[in-house]
Amino acid sequence: MGARVFPRGTTVLDYWLSHAEGFTVEPLGASVEDVVTGYPSGRPEQLIVRSRTGRQREIDVDEVLAVEPKARVFLISHRSPVRLDHAAAGARAAGRGATATATWLQPRLRTAVALTVAGTRWLVPRVVAGLVLTAIVAGRLLARASRAFVVWVVRESPRAFAAASRRDRARREARRAGQPTGR
Repeated sequence: MGARVFPRGTTVLDYWLSHAEGFTVEPLGASVEDVVTGYPSGRPEQLIVRSRTGRQREIDVDEVLAVEPKARVFLISHRSPVRLDHAAAGARAAGRGATATATWLQPRLRTAVALTVAGTRWLVPRVVAGLVLTAIVAGRLLARASRAFVVWVVRESPRAFAAASRRDRARREARRAGQPTGR
């Protein structure tokens, strides 16, 4: 059984145009790198090919005459216009890169968020307990310091009062005697 070739207008050609990466375009000998699809239809509009010399080109799918799926070859006419559009190819490559980055990053971000939430759930009760313990310890220290201050005031007040009274009496007597009071 010979190789089967499916011409334009067949569903086989339409299918392989959507899955064209890696096919060869003859007679150019170029390899298909990407398929440009229309929005919102999703139908193929152009094939991005790289020639044997490394040049990137675009071929409209309307220029494809037939496909030979077993050989992975698309046939175009010898006079098919081939356009060189580096800016569009670069924009598509950047778009694919952004999509690939987002695809790679998305599960990692989900994992990071889940771990952050779990870590926060673990940490919050411990921080609250630490703050409560600190408040209790600070309250006890303040109570102890207050008690010590009250004890000191009670003990020292009579002595301080007696000393102040002696000073005041000495000043009064010095004033009566006409002596300088030291003030």
